[in-house]
Amino acid sequence: MINAIREQLSKIAFLDKDEIVTLHFSLLEEIKKQKANNNQENVILLCEKSIAISSIVMQAMKKRHIEGMDEHSRSTGTLSNNKFYYPNHYALPILSGIYKKNGELSKLNEMNDKLLKEGWNTGKEEELYFL
Repeated sequence: MINAIREQLSKIAFLDKDEIVTLHFSLLEEIKKQKANNNQENVILLCEKSIAISSIVMQAMKKRHIEGMDEHSRSTGTLSNNKFYYPNHYALPILSGIYKKNGELSKLNEMNDKLLKEGWNTGKEEELYFL
């Protein structure tokens, strides 16, 4: 599974929004498996990859939300909820624990700042619109 994820990561620029979101959740599932197997090296690698692509994932999630709004409007003739709620990022707390344990606080701060700038883990909402 890790090799399939690595292959998809190398081609992320060519993936559509649905494939990107699927990749994101595949990464999270693989992180869970590796964590259960106590394979810390793979956990760190996968968490870092997941956070590295987080801005691309967030944009894909927003596009999917807008597409869903559009589909709802076309099929029902009514406007749908245009609020996008920023999700939590599963990899950050796992990586935070590892980085804290290893004394790598600068790495932790960089990752946390990156995700916060992208809206992850903020609990905020944003109104999205389609044309």
